Amino acid sequence: MQDLKGKLALVTGGARNVGKAVSKALAARGAHVIINYFHSADEAKRTKAELEAAGGQVTLIRASVARQEQVDRMFAEIDERFGGLDILVNNAANGALVPVDEITDELLDRAIDTNYKGGLRVSRAAAPLMARRGGGSIVTVSALGSSQMVMANYLACAPAKAAAEAVTRYLAVEFAPLNIRVNTASAAMLVSEVADAFPRADEMQRAIVDATPLGRLGTAEDFAEVVTFLASDASRWITGQTVLADGGLTLGATLLSPPALTDPAASVADAHPADAAVTSPEAAPATAPEAAPEAEPAEAADERARAVAEAVEELFDDAGPDDIAVVGMGMAVAGANSPSEFWQLRITGDELFVPVPEDRWERAPFFSPDTAAEDKSYQDTCVFITGFEPEEGSLDGLGDAADHELTTMWLRHSLVQALDGVKHDADDRYSFLVGYTPDGSQHLEEAGVITGIRQRAEEIVQDLDVPEADRAKVLAQIEETLNERYWRGGDAPSRFLPHRVGQLAMDGVLPGTTELQMVDTACSSSLYAIDIGIKGLLMGKHDIAVCGGAFALAPRGTVLFSKLQGLSKRGAVHSLDADADGVIFADGASVIVLKRLRQAQRDGDQVLAVLKAFGSSSDGKGKAIYAPNAAGQDLAVQRALDGDVSAQDVDWIIAHATGTPAGDLAEFTTLRGHFGTERTSYVTSNKSLIGHTGWAAGVVSVIEAILGMEHGTIPHQYRFNAPNPDFHLEDSKLEIPTESVSWPAEEGKVRSAAVSGFGFGGTNAHLIVQEHRADEAPGARAAGPLTPPTDERIAVVAWSAHVPGLDSRESVRSWLTDGGAAAESSFGEFYPAPSFNKVRLPPKTVRAIDRCQLMILECAHDLRDQFTDFWEEHSRTTGVFVGNMGPTRAAMLYANRCYLDDIAHALRQKADGAAPGALDEVIDRLRERVRGQIPPSNEDSFPGMMPNVISARVANYFDLKGPNITLDSGFSSALTAVETACRYLRSGELDFALAGGINGNSLREYRTVLADLFGPSFEEDKDLAEGAFLFGLATETKAREAGLPILGYVDGLTVDGGRAAGADTIECGAETYDRSRYLGAAGGLALLDALHRPAGRVAITCGQGEATTRLQLTVTGAYAPAAAAPAADAAPALVPSKFADSAEYAPGSPLQVRRRVPVLTELPAAETRERIPFLPQGVVVLTDLPDLGASLRHLPKDSLVLSTAKVDVTRPGWTHLAEVTPETVRAALDAHGLPVRHVRVVTDLNRSAPLPRSLATGSSTLTALHDALFLTLQARFDDLDTEGSSVVGLLLGAVADEVPHAFAGLFSGLFKGAFLELSKALVFALFTAEDGPRKGALLAEAETRLARTFPIVYEDGGTRKGYTLVDEPVELSGPTEARLNRDSVVLAMGGARGITAEVVKSLAEHFGPRIYLVGSNPLDSYPAEVFEGDDETFAATRQAHIRRSIGAGKNVAQANREFDRMLDARAARRNIADMEAHSGAGRVTYFACDGQDGKAVEAVVAKVLADGAGVDLLINAAGRNRSASIKDKNFAEFTAIRDLKLRSYHNLKRAFGADQPRMWCNFGSLLGYFGQVGEPDYASGNDFLATAATYGARSAGQSEFTIGWTLWDGTGMGANELTKAYFQRAGSYSHMAVAEGTHHFVRELHAPYRHPSVVHLGTAEEATVERFYPGYPSGTGSPAAGGTADRGFYLREVISADRDEAVFECAFDLETHGYLNHHLVREAPTLPGTFVTEIAGEAARFLAPDMQVFAYEDLEFQHFLRAYDGRKDAPKRITARVTDRTEEVTTVEVRISTDVVSPSGVLLIKDKTHFTARVLLRAGFPTPPRWEKWDESDAQPVIDPYHAPASPVTLTGPFVSTTDTRLTSQGKRATYRVELPAGDPVWSRFTAPSILLDGLARTGVLNLVDGHLVPIAAPLSIRRIDLYERANDAELVERYGSLELYATPAGFNMPGSDPDNRFVAATSEGRVVAQMKDVRATVIGYVDHLTGQFYSPEKEPLTEPATAVR
Repeated sequence: MQDLKGKLALVTGGARNVGKAVSKALAARGAHVIINYFHSADEAKRTKAELEAAGGQVTLIRASVARQEQVDRMFAEIDERFGGLDILVNNAANGALVPVDEITDELLDRAIDTNYKGGLRVSRAAAPLMARRGGGSIVTVSALGSSQMVMANYLACAPAKAAAEAVTRYLAVEFAPLNIRVNTASAAMLVSEVADAFPRADEMQRAIVDATPLGRLGTAEDFAEVVTFLASDASRWITGQTVLADGGLTLGATLLSPPALTDPAASVADAHPADAAVTSPEAAPATAPEAAPEAEPAEAADERARAVAEAVEELFDDAGPDDIAVVGMGMAVAGANSPSEFWQLRITGDELFVPVPEDRWERAPFFSPDTAAEDKSYQDTCVFITGFEPEEGSLDGLGDAADHELTTMWLRHSLVQALDGVKHDADDRYSFLVGYTPDGSQHLEEAGVITGIRQRAEEIVQDLDVPEADRAKVLAQIEETLNERYWRGGDAPSRFLPHRVGQLAMDGVLPGTTELQMVDTACSSSLYAIDIGIKGLLMGKHDIAVCGGAFALAPRGTVLFSKLQGLSKRGAVHSLDADADGVIFADGASVIVLKRLRQAQRDGDQVLAVLKAFGSSSDGKGKAIYAPNAAGQDLAVQRALDGDVSAQDVDWIIAHATGTPAGDLAEFTTLRGHFGTERTSYVTSNKSLIGHTGWAAGVVSVIEAILGMEHGTIPHQYRFNAPNPDFHLEDSKLEIPTESVSWPAEEGKVRSAAVSGFGFGGTNAHLIVQEHRADEAPGARAAGPLTPPTDERIAVVAWSAHVPGLDSRESVRSWLTDGGAAAESSFGEFYPAPSFNKVRLPPKTVRAIDRCQLMILECAHDLRDQFTDFWEEHSRTTGVFVGNMGPTRAAMLYANRCYLDDIAHALRQKADGAAPGALDEVIDRLRERVRGQIPPSNEDSFPGMMPNVISARVANYFDLKGPNITLDSGFSSALTAVETACRYLRSGELDFALAGGINGNSLREYRTVLADLFGPSFEEDKDLAEGAFLFGLATETKAREAGLPILGYVDGLTVDGGRAAGADTIECGAETYDRSRYLGAAGGLALLDALHRPAGRVAITCGQGEATTRLQLTVTGAYAPAAAAPAADAAPALVPSKFADSAEYAPGSPLQVRRRVPVLTELPAAETRERIPFLPQGVVVLTDLPDLGASLRHLPKDSLVLSTAKVDVTRPGWTHLAEVTPETVRAALDAHGLPVRHVRVVTDLNRSAPLPRSLATGSSTLTALHDALFLTLQARFDDLDTEGSSVVGLLLGAVADEVPHAFAGLFSGLFKGAFLELSKALVFALFTAEDGPRKGALLAEAETRLARTFPIVYEDGGTRKGYTLVDEPVELSGPTEARLNRDSVVLAMGGARGITAEVVKSLAEHFGPRIYLVGSNPLDSYPAEVFEGDDETFAATRQAHIRRSIGAGKNVAQANREFDRMLDARAARRNIADMEAHSGAGRVTYFACDGQDGKAVEAVVAKVLADGAGVDLLINAAGRNRSASIKDKNFAEFTAIRDLKLRSYHNLKRAFGADQPRMWCNFGSLLGYFGQVGEPDYASGNDFLATAATYGARSAGQSEFTIGWTLWDGTGMGANELTKAYFQRAGSYSHMAVAEGTHHFVRELHAPYRHPSVVHLGTAEEATVERFYPGYPSGTGSPAAGGTADRGFYLREVISADRDEAVFECAFDLETHGYLNHHLVREAPTLPGTFVTEIAGEAARFLAPDMQVFAYEDLEFQHFLRAYDGRKDAPKRITARVTDRTEEVTTVEVRISTDVVSPSGVLLIKDKTHFTARVLLRAGFPTPPRWEKWDESDAQPVIDPYHAPASPVTLTGPFVSTTDTRLTSQGKRATYRVELPAGDPVWSRFTAPSILLDGLARTGVLNLVDGHLVPIAAPLSIRRIDLYERANDAELVERYGSLELYATPAGFNMPGSDPDNRFVAATSEGRVVAQMKDVRATVIGYVDHLTGQFYSPEKEPLTEPATAVR
């Protein structure tokens, strides 16, 4: 029925549950439905896709009905786009289901704002639009509990709903004159997520069902019909009414009737009925009445309560895959010892700015009111922690010393506080990341002064002309004075170094293996500590990240900062105030504890908030390095807002705002550009209250944001009167609150705060913090841009070194490799000034800054010179990461200088008159010496001494915009810097990173401070060493794209309790003084050493205390001494060039199969069948979950549960299979006594096989369950192979972040086989992230209704996905470094025969590695004669062997098997000999070993590892198969075939332990991916290898992959003549040649990006798959001939094809090309001209499959294509021909044509041309150009003529792709933004961005003719189109969100014969994605810009659109 056709309906809250059902019902009846949503973005998109797939018209609009401004915006959009409205359904709702005593005003307000006020707002806004159309219908959704009856726990919602019903009656009267009807549709409880959220939901639902005459709950679909009736004209005489649908509940029958004699049959399977229909009770055979149920035991009730609680928690768990939870926090700041005290302080305020306390330092020697006074501060007021009360027990581990370092205590206190209540396990992996500087410790500062002054004084005193006794007395006096005055720094000063502060703070609190990093980016340090911690969590490296910062005041910093004139002269911070005059620093420490949100929820932690997005940047070039830079800050803010959190979502910005006028203005300028443009956002800074806590400031603000959410308050700005007028506050909606602002939690809105940190030196950070809403439904909040890092390898592509005494790269190499001259220890007392051409800084600045900053610039210059173009191209995405240990040289020298007056004052106070004048002379000479070593402090001194400016100096000097970070982890600092850089590269934030280590501090006094850190090799007189080592890092993909040399790969960094040993280990810790004396650069020197070693794996280790930091590398040997002059027998350094060929494996031998990559893709949710309950009558449930009974309490009475685990229930139908055998399973089924029509498998993979442990141990419970499933299918095969039967697997905990559980393949393989053999039954397995059986069962039940091409479905985060295959050939462009050489070790399981032996022989031939083979055949046990003679002669002895065997008592079969084993042994020996011929004699070792024998495997692996440094490549290839159907397969054979794969894998994992192979390759099979009749065991084993490798690569970071081979011709399975003949007759396989197989393997081994699972298919395989799974993997259900998986959308049928030419046909009808209904030309669906790019591109790539389309030339449009409904025209012919093949570019000419045939069948025109194009292809894409943004101050908005109603071209849906069309003096502008459903069967298959190109062409048309007419044009030709990346429109939207479109020139020159124009699509950062040049078109009319009227090409106004084509 289409009675609503032509109607426009708005459904608020229409994406989910009841709203979705209403939207669906309205669309089914012809209405165009506008779905309004707010939180449910993903559900809205899926609902839209589902309705459109069913033929509906849907528009999405996001708005909260609880906010008037958003309602206004929504209706303005409806008015603009549609001009009216016919139907409104007020469905959006909000409310809490709580008891009376838990109701708060906030809960009532939330319900009223949405249910009552929201509905009223929307209705009032809708009425004018309805009145324009002559009337309409408004339907408000309500519930029975609101007015008619009382419902338990509904009081918080009911009043608002009752008010909404009252509104209905009043509006019905008010709107009646407008012919608008207003009614309420009310319902009793419906099956929904809301129903399940009620307390005691099951009992409540049973009570309602029992009281309902119709005997069930209603469904959303039932109720939607009521709503639709009221919306339609069928209810045209009804208004002001409440229509109730309740199944008869309110008839009250149960109140006036006696109790029923028997309980009705349970109607709900499982328990959690969200989105599930409830079956009515079926009539059961007459039976004796059942006894009354016994009372539920207390423990069972508790378990049930827990299950319900877990289900509700699952329901409201909105965790996105990458949300980060804050689960703990602690702090110590002035005036507060905890977060709660801080909040009280923040609300009430206090005066904390005080003069320096006497116990910290004496003020006078450091102070002068004269701002120009040398080495003095003009301000002696700061903010100090004075009332510190440590958390109980927090300092117990620090000993009894009275001089505990301040920041150590504060950090430890904060850490203990933050961890209180946080759940942690013994095997949790921790990181401790602390924002910190060596300049923020008064103890360390004084320790340096003591040692520095003491040493200088000793030298001076020894030179005095006084008696020895006087000298001794003076020295004693100096020593005593220093120790008394600076008592903090005297004892064991190394404990004050940053990394030791971190270690001591966590000692005994966190495990010793915690990864420690002290992060220094100045004031943004603690925010970067958070970001680095987040990355560690997302990459799976850590389970808990503890992030914080600490800072303690000391005199030197105050003095030096005052030289910047940055301190407040008034002695207080006035952030954001017009009277602000500077900053005041403060003591402070703070810590937060982070987990991944899902982990926190599983652990039961209190989630305080979630971190959604982080933006980082460097200022790059600017004014002085210390000057604030608004552009740099803006970049950080923009990067944080690039995700799903927009600036308009942020309520509160906690600004950096330090109170310096310039800094506050720069920051506010940045904020004004993003926030407060549409709604109010509040801006505050806590520094006016507690001062600037420096390196802790960011986390302090994060804690404040969390506290604000907890207390529902944004605190007022302290010490604020009026804003700086330059803020222009009046021009924005930003507010600085002078009173605290209420900030309550709101339904439908997530509170968000932003925290800024802008580091001194230009390192910027911006963090988004959101509240965690436990009451939100799953997916209610979009995920932020915290993207999990990829597992791509990071390549070292360059190095530079700057060490004293060695002035060239050659001299450095000589030092490292051949004993050349060694580097000197120091550059001397004064660093050699660099030339101005190299360092363009004023000489005064050069003298004032630390030498580290100059040293690192030297290294950076060297790196830039190695690849200048790449450097410049990627400057915006280049970061700098430098390891440094402790204070800089300048910092220590400036401390000495600043303390001179204080020292003199103290010495004179202590003077006792000995040696008159001697003390004065010492003081004078000391002053002279100290001042001679460093110039007077000036504005450059503070940044000049700071460690963070080492990295910042590089970013500033070279204009780099990625983050710059200095890291301090002690001697491992450089290693930490490299690892941190890898995190940023893997996250995709950076393209290039500079990382390394530096030391410029070789001062003697520093050596004294460090003395107790060094081991026995330390010598007092041995100098520290200066040096800088910097390395270029990039992802392997980026390095290869840019042609950068790859020197090695960073495999990862770990911290453990062991020590590494062996030739491949380089130690750089304290005990190896030759390296450790380089301090922070020690790891850099070790890394440089590693790069100069032979190819192989190298571990750089750094032992510090009990823990060892280990950086694993794989080096290519590019700089090894042997690399310069390789030995004659050395393995080649490069992969032989023949393997680069992607078309042929040998000359004239084209490849028969192609590499395909499985990719999880969202599946369309099309309903095609009736739902089958998850637990239907007679179901057999198989499980290994002992507690499943708690969730399956409502099983049908005739069901059977077979549990492989001991069950915790004792009731009929539950059986424990203590042993799984054919006999026990059959006996249990026979005892059941009923036919088995339905089987269900329920398990939780996470519980049954915890990862990663189970990879090594296996899972006996899962294999037993697997056995039980097979035996059940076998025993009841005939029952199940009938119509209406079903076999469903529900595998919980089976996927996380789109990565299947490692054991998923074990079951998916069996289900694929069952699907193929049980052809009449419904067979599928659902692998879900859910871990609750109730919710999982409902998902599986819903899945029974949906269409599937393939029987395996994954569900993760509410998204339904399946694997499809993507054609992705390996691309080896240019010379490729070999990953194996003669030093490599290869271990091959099953490697002496079959395809494994062929692969290993190829490796031996080309790379010559050391080879170990493992096989089951004991080759050495045979007599010598077995290996003599040729094969023919030996084969002739078979009969004689049989006779001898029979004589020995054996039968013929045994004798034949023995003889076959001897034949196998002969083949193995031959293969070994072939390998040795290449690898060398004695370099191939064979072990006889059964892969299933764990101890034997361990022994073999131990022997291999004992021989060398490790295994570089493991080939796990053991396997066998024997085909037999499930019904006939022997159980022992089933387990043996499966377990050979499983157990071998587990045994290898366990045997290798911590020494896993560098590359692990499993040999799988195509049968594992697709399944095969007769192969349930083989498919299970092979599919397990695929999912295990996927888990290993994606989640565990290992280089593991599985190749799904097809049949090899003549070897392996293909060696069996009968098998070969069978498959050849069937045409099932391509019979790939051995040479082709080895070609594929070598290419796979060297793939730039290796996928964990790949399969190989040829034409025969594709046809076979098509027979098994019609439409797979395209998923269309209409397969193209040949079944090619990825041939393309338009290449429907291959007519003919050879290497250089192919012809295809494609029918254009609306059944297949329904998307053209959105592109109408004169109401006819017409193909846009730019879609020729997709057709031509697909055809070209068919002929050049390994290449990318990067350009199109000379596109000609002669006759456009139209599609007609119900009319089948002749198919269009697509002809592609290669016209040129060069080494780099292939050119393909493409022509689209058709035969024109009359209705009577007469051929009218033969081969009429529609379009022609030339396609250019190459291996990769060219480097994209940059596009500078235009000045659009003169921009004039202009109508897009193609969107005008009068236009002859009508665009809807995805073709409405451009917005904000406008004209500027430079040209035309628009923004490309399009909504495409994920996994859409059309757009997801495109390879070109055709919609983008269409929008780009339309942008080029924009122009104003005669001042008011905008042309409409049809394209005639395009000279050239350039593409710069491979992406279709869906991928572009996912990647960028939107693109900016530019068209030049400003005029309109397209109609000319020789147009000169350029149209460009670029990212917001200026990266060009695509461009078109010289588009020629013809004008077909105009649209009046002002009136919208259509004009003819002659500019005559027309009332009807003219004919047009595009």
